[in-house]
Amino acid sequence: MAQQDHALDAIKLAHHALVSAYVDAQHRARPHFLASPLVNSHARGGINAVRDLYVQLAETSEDVTSKQWLSNEANALDEFVDTFKEKAHVDRVGWLFATASKVWAFPAVASVAAFTGLAAVTLELLNECLCYLLRFAPMSLAIAFLLIYNYGFWDKRELFLKGGNQNLYAIENRLFDLLGARKTGEAPLDVVGWFAIMMVFLIALVLVGALNESDVIYSPNLMWIYGALTALAALAMLGNVIVWWRRTSTRLV
Repeated sequence: MAQQDHALDAIKLAHHALVSAYVDAQHRARPHFLASPLVNSHARGGINAVRDLYVQLAETSEDVTSKQWLSNEANALDEFVDTFKEKAHVDRVGWLFATASKVWAFPAVASVAAFTGLAAVTLELLNECLCYLLRFAPMSLAIAFLLIYNYGFWDKRELFLKGGNQNLYAIENRLFDLLGARKTGEAPLDVVGWFAIMMVFLIALVLVGALNESDVIYSPNLMWIYGALTALAALAMLGNVIVWWRRTSTRLV
């Protein structure tokens, strides 16, 4: 009985530490335009995972005190998770991505027009600005990915890692260890971001190559530029895969 009480007390301490850490992270993230929605998303995932564990443990626990506390806290977490919704921030991030996507769409439409044989006057007008758009559109979309996925993710991790051994990841690990469960780590958005950037440049490379072959435009320099950028993005992605593996091995996810 004393051992059960001690285990419950340890869980209570870890629980309150994690709840406080989530609230603190949310408050510190508010001035961070891109990190804030990622902080809230991470917190919602953690809270939901803990709540589900409490419900399962309450069903299987034979100790009345533990069962009652787990049930009460599971219900409280149902309400607590709703405080980590910030639709305004998500809308702004969505606007950034949507704007870049619309810019990217124009050269693709122009290319289809060239291959399907629109009127010569229309094609001439499109081709005048096509070279400029093929330079601007892929770069704008790549920058959007870099900001949303990479910078936002790095900023979120910096907020979480403040506190040394008592950083948010360590606090999460402590509670999940006491509950005898394995925590689902965060998605490696930096790897996803570099993969998306690599694909943007690869698509641009293929598009420019096809337009050069069809004599719609002639810009061999763009092919070299996008070829180099594709290779650099691939190397950055591989580097971030290694970093992600190191984060996972040290449980800082």
